[in-house]
Amino acid sequence: FDFLTRTLLTGPDERIRLAVVDAMGHRGVLDAIELLEPFVGLQDLMSYTAIVSIGRIAVRHERDDVFIRFLELPEKENEILIQNVLQFLQERVTRIAFGERLWNALFQMTRSGNLNVRYLSIGLLAHHPEPKTVQRILEIVETEENDAVRQICGDVLYAQFRKSPAAVDFLMDRLGDSTAAERTIDMSIQVLARLQQRPGLTYRMIEQLLNLAVRPHLAT
Repeated sequence: FDFLTRTLLTGPDERIRLAVVDAMGHRGVLDAIELLEPFVGLQDLMSYTAIVSIGRIAVRHERDDVFIRFLELPEKENEILIQNVLQFLQERVTRIAFGERLWNALFQMTRSGNLNVRYLSIGLLAHHPEPKTVQRILEIVETEENDAVRQICGDVLYAQFRKSPAAVDFLMDRLGDSTAAERTIDMSIQVLARLQQRPGLTYRMIEQLLNLAVRPHLAT
């Protein structure tokens, strides 16, 4: 580690420093994060490599606060950085211990004005099977105009319903509300139809779906 540190700080060759940044991620020493952070935000390849190395170390030591720190940076000046962090989280989501603060940061990212940030953060919510995730996704569905984002919302709902009976119950209660938005009903019917072969879809739910499908505003 000491040799890598000296080379990183004094090496004159960019390609060597890039290799050292990558090697530090594989080495996994926690103290390396502080050394690597100054390389985030430099030229694209160096910055991305630094993010990946920092991420590897953070995962090894279960330090999700490292990701939170990046996600809470001012978005306008750090859009690419934030997208790279979200992409890293997506690629390694099953190996990361997501704490509540990290989930809350991702919920906040779903409100981003940047399409890519919004898309990536919504996709990560597929791995957070909670009723509040369903609630947030349905809120997005009601206002989102981008087809790709609406598609990922459907995929997240499908993942939620496969993992969490409580999520299905929450949705059915929401759909039973006479004020449920048309977009919410349409999306929910499409997603639940994908689950029609699963035991969790009870006769009561099927009956409710049929009643929803013939609502006057959906038939026009």
